[in-house]
Amino acid sequence: MHFFFYGTLMSGFYNNNFLTKLPGSKKLFDATVRGYKLWGTGRIPIAVKSNDRDELTHGEVWEVSNPYAVAALHQMEVRAGYKAVEVTAANVPEAEYMEGVYMYVHDEQHVLGDWMKPIPNNNYREWRK
Repeated sequence: MHFFFYGTLMSGFYNNNFLTKLPGSKKLFDATVRGYKLWGTGRIPIAVKSNDRDELTHGEVWEVSNPYAVAALHQMEVRAGYKAVEVTAANVPEAEYMEGVYMYVHDEQHVLGDWMKPIPNNNYREWRK
């Protein structure tokens, strides 16, 4: 299965150890996904559907082929309040598209509040520098 990660599961962040320690998990390419907005909750980002279909979220596409790793990833994300949605990711910089990529998102009405701050340019890596 292919996943789009935009936060702490990306390369170089603390939850990435979850992926790199599991057999059958590898980063394929840097990517963007259209139509989502990133919000910061401190160290943890969340993605919600945007009113702007052209809004780009930056992240990475990973292949996770181990079924136990897929199940553990899904359980970890769902327990944190995320749900999986299918998206199309654009390979950066080649601008090639990959359909059938899963991304974990939140429902806007349940999570956004005054304590949430928009992440500039929907780029968690730049925001955490």
